[in-house]
Amino acid sequence: MQQEQKNTWVDMIPKRILLIESDRTLANMLQYGLIKQGYQVEYLEPGSMHAFKTIDLVIMDSPGIELYPGDLLQLLSDRHIPIIELIDKSSAHQPLSLKASHLLKPFDFSELLQLIDHSLGKEKTAIQVSREQTAYRIHNIEIYPSGSEIRMNGSTVHLTWREFQIFVVLLDNQGKLVSSDQLQHILSERHANDRNALTLTMFKLRNKCKMFSDVFEIKTIIKNGYQLDFK
Repeated sequence: MQQEQKNTWVDMIPKRILLIESDRTLANMLQYGLIKQGYQVEYLEPGSMHAFKTIDLVIMDSPGIELYPGDLLQLLSDRHIPIIELIDKSSAHQPLSLKASHLLKPFDFSELLQLIDHSLGKEKTAIQVSREQTAYRIHNIEIYPSGSEIRMNGSTVHLTWREFQIFVVLLDNQGKLVSSDQLQHILSERHANDRNALTLTMFKLRNKCKMFSDVFEIKTIIKNGYQLDFK
């Protein structure tokens, strides 16, 4: 059996991180590592203001923040931007008096990544794409168009062309009603005006997705259509 290729998932719309770090060597390492993880990272030079129009997260150390305009912290606070403060326990600098997550130096890069995920919320509804192959992920459901497969938690479900197309439409419209007419249109290429084909396809799709029943449910909205809801 061929081993499944491991994927590196990155946000389709990259999160923007502002990096404020007094140790330029460390800043360069963090910037390089975070970019490799799919983030957009801007290092803020002393005495300058950031170029990003929007910021999703700030990573900074206490000595670093002192090199910048005094109203920067207030600006970040007003925008409710999550902040991760890197603290050198051997330093006399005290943590900043703001609602920030803290990470003691030295630290493993994996610790920082976990804290970033927590700070950003890493909402499961964000669409991610694979760097290695044509695939995307939402709500931890991995979608593989080339093989008409869906995967989750190590389990793989193989779908027919019709089942896959309908599942993707329902997933794209999660929490919303998708009319039977709209789904019937998807099948019209091969089953012209055959509503029984849609009913049969939905029956088979539900059976194949039973292993994911604790994650999502495909509901029938009588006389209207279908709806995919996450639990």
